[in-house]
Order: sequence, then structure tokens, then C-alpha cells
Amino acid sequence: MNKILVVDDEPVILRAIADRLKAKGYDVLTAETGEEGYDKTMQFKPDLVVLDVLLPKINGWEVCQKLKADESVKHIPVIILTVKAKEIDEIKSFECGAEAYMTKPFEFDRLLEKIADLL
Repeated sequence: MNKILVVDDEPVILRAIADRLKAKGYDVLTAETGEEGYDKTMQFKPDLVVLDVLLPKINGWEVCQKLKADESVKHIPVIILTVKAKEIDEIKSFECGAEAYMTKPFEFDRLLEKIADLL
């Protein structure tokens, strides 16, 4: 069973994504801050991370950059899922090392496709 970490500071979005992924058979971990997301990635080594950008303490781009700089977790695919929808935001997401970029609001089926592609 693939383990996915979802990091989002909006509890309603976090719960909705986590519940739907669990219903699809994924083992799901959640985090509400960038710091917690980084720590859980280091501790649990999920198979994939779904990461918001606008997070308290450290933003998603910084988390992604830290993960991609660490040999033990840099292979873990990261999907940036954010309300930041400008071209520069997409560029910044790939520059920090993310494998995929999606904007909110999003279609859950599209997220599932990206997850399947990266796993």
C-alpha cells in the first residue's frame, strides 16, 4: 500500500483530500505546517508528498527544497497543490524540485492521475 503525506494548513481541504485518498486505498499521513510536513517526511518516508505552498512557518517551496537537498528523501515525488496560479509560481515549484504542480480548486480525478503517474 502506497503511503502519501498531505500537507495543507486548511483543515477542511486536508481532511477532504485525506479521506478521498484513503477511500482509494492509500495509506495517508497529514500535516498542517511546513515544519510538520518536513518532519513527517523525514520520519515516515512516504511514497509521495502532496504539498501546499502557503503554510505557516516555512512555505511549501522551502519544504520541497529542503527535501530535495536531502539524500535520504530526495527521490520522493512532490506534488505542489496551491492557490498560487501565476506562471512564476509554477516555475518556482519546479525550480524547488517538485515533480508536479496543480492549482486549487482542482479536480480530484486529476490529482489521482498525477499520483498514479508519479508512483
